[in-house]
Amino acid sequence: MSQPLDTIIIGAGTAGLAALREVRKRTDRYLIVNEGPWGTTCARVGCMPSKALIEAANAFHRRHTFEEFGLRGASALTADLPAVLQRVRTLRDDFVAGALHATSELGSAQVSGRATLLGPTRWTSTAPPMPPAASSSPPGLAPACRKNGSRWATACSPPTPCSSKPPWAPALP
Repeated sequence: MSQPLDTIIIGAGTAGLAALREVRKRTDRYLIVNEGPWGTTCARVGCMPSKALIEAANAFHRRHTFEEFGLRGASALTADLPAVLQRVRTLRDDFVAGALHATSELGSAQVSGRATLLGPTRWTSTAPPMPPAASSSPPGLAPACRKNGSRWATACSPPTPCSSKPPWAPALP
C-alpha cells in the first residue's frame, strides 16, 4: 500500500465484514482494523451459537405436538445435553471459520489493534506496525504524522515534516 487509503474499516464484526465486502468491490486501497479476536463476537460467543442452542430446545419442545400428527412415543424422548452442546460447538466453529475466511488473505490490509476516528480525515491506532500510507487521505495528499502517546496519528493535510515518524510512514516531499 504505497498510496493513501480510500477507506478504513474499524472493527471486523458483522457490520465490519459487510463493509469489507462492499469496499473490496470498489477499491484495493482499504484497511480493516480490529481490536480483539478476529471471527466476530456474534459467531464466537453471541447470537449464532445461542440461536443454535435455542433451536435444539425448540425442536425438543415440539415433541408435545407429535400426538396431533399421529406420532406416538414423544413422552419417552430425552435430550442428550452433551450431544446438543457438541452440535452447538461444531456449528460455532463453522460460523467462526466463515468469518475468519473473510479476512484470512488480506495481508497488510488487516491490522490487529484499536483504531479511533479523530475527524473526517484523521484517525489513530495503537496497532504497530501500520502499513505504508495508512490514512484516509484523499489521493494526492500525503499523510502528516505525529506521535500521540503510544498511538500514531495520521491526517489528511498538506505535507508537513514529522518530528518523529514511525518506520512505516512514507517519506514526505
